Amino acid sequence: MLECLGHSRGVACLEAEIVKYRDKVSGKLVEARVPTTLLALLRLRASCSGKPLSDQKLARMAVDVMEENAFDPVRAVASLSPSSLLCPSGALRVLGSGFIGIVFLEEDTSESSINVCNDKLRHATTKPLEETGEVVKVMLDDFAKKEYDLCRIFAEAGLGPSPLSLEGPCCVPGGELYCIRMEPISHTLHGLLCVTRSRSKRNSEETSSRRSPLE
Repeated sequence: MLECLGHSRGVACLEAEIVKYRDKVSGKLVEARVPTTLLALLRLRASCSGKPLSDQKLARMAVDVMEENAFDPVRAVASLSPSSLLCPSGALRVLGSGFIGIVFLEEDTSESSINVCNDKLRHATTKPLEETGEVVKVMLDDFAKKEYDLCRIFAEAGLGPSPLSLEGPCCVPGGELYCIRMEPISHTLHGLLCVTRSRSKRNSEETSSRRSPLE
């Protein structure tokens, strides 16, 4: 289940997931809402260490990180130092993730966004974060070089976005970490869903009224 965590003007919305973990005192399973990005980074960090975590332990760690950062989602994500894992410094928007990789839609890392991540979290920034459109894929897989070459072939054929750079390898206990940066994309599924969701009730009613009674 995905929800949104509201914040200051610096971050309008941050996707979150409902997770279950075992309470230290009662021993019972309880639920908590934590940022999707935080879970993805913790999962990748565990894979890089060569010691993958169970879902419950991952959820417990995510809740602990949130508590340590006063339940501020932006500061919690920043505390994990995304750049140390070749992830964007403004790593907030996750398009997809797994045990060996994360795909980000990069956001603007201007001075305003940096201030959000540096103990000024309770003060609204003068400029909201903006998507640059660049897609950043971080993966713990030595297939990254071949994937980069395949992306170039598809781009030359006009079948996909062009890769901008390949960073790595960054050697970690779990393997080799790579980062593929893709050119800005004009359309994403997330953007399409946002446009569809923002349609007014009046527009929906007008569309329905134009339909034939026989439909």
